[in-house]
Amino acid sequence: MKLTRKLLSYLNRVFDKDPGAFVAFRLSYPDGRLRWRVEEGRLTTAVTGGPGEPLDVDLAAHSLDSLAAFIAGRPGYGATRPPAEAAGLSARVLLDGAGDLSVSGGDALKGYTSLLWAWLEAVAGELAHARRQADQAVLQMNIRTAGDVWLDELGGYYGVTRRSGESDALYGPRIIASVLRPKANNIAIASAVEAYVGQPTTVTDVVIRRGAFPLYSGAIQHDGAYTHANVGVIEYGLFDVATGFDILHATADVNAYRAAVAALVNELRAAGTHMRALSLTGSRLQDSSPSGVEGDLSFSAGLTVSNPVSRPRDALALDTRARIRATDASPGGAHGRMEIALAQTTTYDGLRRHDGRVRHGSGGPDQAELV
Repeated sequence: MKLTRKLLSYLNRVFDKDPGAFVAFRLSYPDGRLRWRVEEGRLTTAVTGGPGEPLDVDLAAHSLDSLAAFIAGRPGYGATRPPAEAAGLSARVLLDGAGDLSVSGGDALKGYTSLLWAWLEAVAGELAHARRQADQAVLQMNIRTAGDVWLDELGGYYGVTRRSGESDALYGPRIIASVLRPKANNIAIASAVEAYVGQPTTVTDVVIRRGAFPLYSGAIQHDGAYTHANVGVIEYGLFDVATGFDILHATADVNAYRAAVAALVNELRAAGTHMRALSLTGSRLQDSSPSGVEGDLSFSAGLTVSNPVSRPRDALALDTRARIRATDASPGGAHGRMEIALAQTTTYDGLRRHDGRVRHGSGGPDQAELV
């Protein structure tokens, strides 16, 4: 109500500033001493002696009639009923003030009936709320003190979005860490991914050469008269990411894992660069069941065949043999079946001449021997 009185002081004297005060009710405390205070929408009391306890009442929760009844129902307290015409008014109409029942007239709590006071009291309440919100607005401009949708807004400025179910306590520090973290180069991206997933990670630049390799249309004979060189326009700005995936202790499926890593890389990459491929490598697959594997077990492996330029053997693709040892040490042995498939890719990188010295064979199955 202090703000209400201040607003009244700004009004021209043509306005009637009298509150139209009336006695709302009177307090009593016969077995001791009672002092009371009405201030900023609350009624508090202090008692000495007697069975009563101090009170702290929110006036907005009561009408004048219910407030008087509430006080009269407390041990040691007494209160008269308000006038009939004012009984249904909100207890917020009580005027700020203080009293002591040991002083003449100190038992009366007064209220106002002025419509001007009622209107200015509502305005004062909104202004007080706006003042508190202004303090909050300053807090919401700082990542360390912001929360809820305001923290989401700040995170959007830096391109760091909230993850599903992420709390303010985790999201705020992650925004700061993401902004301050080294990024844009391969080592920084690899370090960030490794710190996030806990798996060894490498980031490798990709260089693509385009435009110079001739079309195989039959117009050129492969007799050594024409040089097939891998030259032309070089395109940069692509990189490949390879990171591990813990199959045995993974907390998310592989698709969710890949999506999380890709999202992290996109937060760290430099503008104009793009991740071309994301590979999951370095995984270990174990079966610790006492009874061995039940059902089909899917396993894949990469096989590298050395074929130096000094002694080219392109026909090696027809004669590749791989010895793969698969054992099951469990007492019950393996249940199900095991299938092994081999695939080989030849890269035309310009290091060999198509002059008839090297046979380019095709067809014929690769052979795998299961031991």
